[in-house]
Amino acid sequence: MSIIDVRNHLLPFSLLQICRAAKRMGAGEALEILGCNPELVRDLYRIFPAPDYEVLPKEVVWKTGEDFRMEIRKVLQAPVRS
Repeated sequence: MSIIDVRNHLLPFSLLQICRAAKRMGAGEALEILGCNPELVRDLYRIFPAPDYEVLPKEVVWKTGEDFRMEIRKVLQAPVRS
């Protein structure tokens, strides 16, 4: 499992880094994300929809000033677009 730490990154750069890593993942592989921005949590649920991806935990309990940990698992291999 790969780990991406985006706790000290701006939101657009965090999303770009996570999306690039997710594209390289094969079916069944996982990516652990360490972050601190509540907007990032919301965006991750939008960007990685079921059934192609499983985002764990299903809900993130956010406490001000604390970091979060999430895992994204690629369920299906996305079709290649030409």
